Amino acid sequence: MILRRVTQHVKDQNWFAVGLDFMIVVIGVFFGIQVANWNDARTNEYRESEILETIYDELQEDRVEFQGGKESALVTISSASYVLEAAGLDVLNQLVMPVSSVKDLAISSNYAPIPEPIALSEDQKQRLWSSIVVAYYPTANATSIDALIGAGRLDLITNEAVRRNLQEYRNAAISLRGSQVETIKAFRTIAVTAGQERGYSPFYRGPEQEFIEQVMDDEHLLAVIATQREYAALHLRLIESADEDAKELLSQIEALGIE
Repeated sequence: MILRRVTQHVKDQNWFAVGLDFMIVVIGVFFGIQVANWNDARTNEYRESEILETIYDELQEDRVEFQGGKESALVTISSASYVLEAAGLDVLNQLVMPVSSVKDLAISSNYAPIPEPIALSEDQKQRLWSSIVVAYYPTANATSIDALIGAGRLDLITNEAVRRNLQEYRNAAISLRGSQVETIKAFRTIAVTAGQERGYSPFYRGPEQEFIEQVMDDEHLLAVIATQREYAALHLRLIESADEDAKELLSQIEALGIE
């Protein structure tokens, strides 16, 4: 209809009407684009809120996982320390890394402290070997973050700090998972095998003093126990690092009004 009007005005050489029709078309297109942009912005804002709500829930679940992993690692450290000290050995209070910084292990210097052991219950003292070799390996649920990054839509997260920390948390989760699979579990398998060769199943339960007396003169098994303690300390630091990142992300997302 507008085209017919313009054509007629041109035939009539009514240039004012032609200009007016042109302005109407331009203004209509402009407002159409603005409305479309506004709708897109509203859609993206809604999608961002949905994504952040899902990530928030996953981060809370991850922190529960990490708590279990931290408690397990501390029990391993404490049980191993108990056996080694009872056997009359000095235990390390920190690990010295071969390089000045090991980013993948979330260690900021070449010194990794081994935390003080916790007091063991009487029941735990009857399960010393089990506590040393049986561990909990937390798995971070980075499904939503992976999907977001994999789809190349990290731009949907408008807050730059949150966007940056999502990537950092994903890297921490990947580092934790990789270290557990490639290193921590490998040494655990070695320890389990060493125990089986001596008649201890992974869930062995027996008198505390009897177990300690049996391992006191077994240098190989004592070295295995010391190794489990040391790698449990590294495992604990990895979990703590990922947990710290998760906690920071949760605070940032809460600051955006999402809980």
